[in-house]
Amino acid sequence: MAQFSPYPLCAIAAISGGALRLASPFLDWSTMTPSLELFALVIDFSLLFGLAGFYFANAGRLGVSGFLSSFIAALGLASITGPDGVFYGIDVYQAGAQVIGIGLLFFGVVLIAKNIARLAGAAWILSVAASVAGGALGHGALGFQIAGVLFAVGFIAAGLSLYSMQRS
Repeated sequence: MAQFSPYPLCAIAAISGGALRLASPFLDWSTMTPSLELFALVIDFSLLFGLAGFYFANAGRLGVSGFLSSFIAALGLASITGPDGVFYGIDVYQAGAQVIGIGLLFFGVVLIAKNIARLAGAAWILSVAASVAGGALGHGALGFQIAGVLFAVGFIAAGLSLYSMQRS
C-alpha cells in the first residue's frame, strides 16, 4: 500500500492560492459580501497550507532562520484569515500584512542563501521592495499592486518547487 504524503496537496494549495491572489485585483472589493469574504478566506487558507507544506518539506535544509521566518509569515497569514477589523486600535489586516511581508522577506533571503526555490525567494523579497518603494515614491497603490503580483508569483513558484520535489 502506498504511503500518503500531504506535500502534493500543499503544492496545489500554494499554486492555487497564488493564482487566486493574482485574480483578486479584478474583483470589486469596495463592498464586502459573504462571497468575497469566502473567496479571501480560501486564498488565505491555501497560502497558509501551502507555506506550511513547503516549509516542512524543506525543513531539514532551512535551519533555525528558515523556521523562524516562515513561522512569522505563517502568523501573519493566520491573523488575516478571520473577519477584518480593528482590535484595540490596530487594523488587524494591515498589521497581519506587515507581519507576512517581514516573514516572507527574511524567508526569501534564507531560500536564496540555501539555494532552495530561489524564484519564490526572489519574488517575496521583491514584493516587499515594491511595496516600500511604491510608498516612498508616493505611488502606494501601484506599489501595492506590483507587490501583490510578486507575492502571488512567490507562492506559485514555491508550490511548483514543492510539486517537482515530490515527482522526483
